[in-house]
Amino acid sequence: MIKKTLILLLLSSCINSHQIKNLDELPKFYTSPKQNNQSILYGVGEGYNLNSATKSALINASSKLMTNISANIKLLSKSYNDNISEQYRQQINEKLEKITFNNYQISNSANFNNKIYVEIAIDRNNFIKQNVQKIKNLNQRFKNLSQNIEQKNIIDQYRNLKKINSKLYEAKILNIILDSVKYKNINYQENYQKYNQYQSQFDDLIEKMIFHIDKKSDKKIANIIKKGLSDQKIKISNKRSNLKNLIIIKINQEEVSDKIYGSFIVKLRVNIELINQGKILATNLIESSGSSVISKKEARNSAILEIYNKIQEDSIENILSL
Repeated sequence: MIKKTLILLLLSSCINSHQIKNLDELPKFYTSPKQNNQSILYGVGEGYNLNSATKSALINASSKLMTNISANIKLLSKSYNDNISEQYRQQINEKLEKITFNNYQISNSANFNNKIYVEIAIDRNNFIKQNVQKIKNLNQRFKNLSQNIEQKNIIDQYRNLKKINSKLYEAKILNIILDSVKYKNINYQENYQKYNQYQSQFDDLIEKMIFHIDKKSDKKIANIIKKGLSDQKIKISNKRSNLKNLIIIKINQEEVSDKIYGSFIVKLRVNIELINQGKILATNLIESSGSSVISKKEARNSAILEIYNKIQEDSIENILSL
């Protein structure tokens, strides 16, 4: 038993010394990578060809930057008066993992044991410049979409604010990235205040919007639309009123049925109009089909279910052309 233990210890010692020897033979730029500085961002990687080694180095550069940014998220969120939940933090990390570097150079490379080891250098100013331009483009887009928004009808207000809100998350991430790399020429506090204002405007509008489905509409289709709206937390009123923010949903449908090889086939063309204060603000056409070997009624139910599935997949906003 003592002999076996001694053999195992000797084997373990041999393995460890071989690993250390290999580590010493690896290029120094890989084993002791350079730290990021005010001019250059660095990354190192390995692979069986130059392409895979470079990709590995880019991931490494992104990870190093991400570590620095993640460490600053809580501090930055406080300065922006923005509460960041654990879920939001995870979303930020997922976004940061997709950081791309368009301009980089392979500053060092070496071959060892059929592998290629590389060091890449990324110009910090170019990286900053790219992201500053992205923020400027987004801020200008937000400004254009929000201009004179109070003068637009309620559906156009929704459309514009929805477009803004779909990009707010990206804008916040860019601000966090640039603030973390100590870029000083952006008023991050002002940006965040504007972003929060856009979010509040959108939330307030959702709160005000009320939909009413015209009673002449097909009941089964109306119920499907109603459920889709409810799933999106949009208010439904059973009564028609003269409220400025009330949107009437008028549903017209065409139905074609047939029987082929013993199966009932029903095709539906559902036209939806959104009406506010007597004006048609938006229209949309939904087409669906259903089949059944039992009855035409079951085929129609199947076609109506397909409409509901489309609402679920594409979201009620797209279905109603909002």
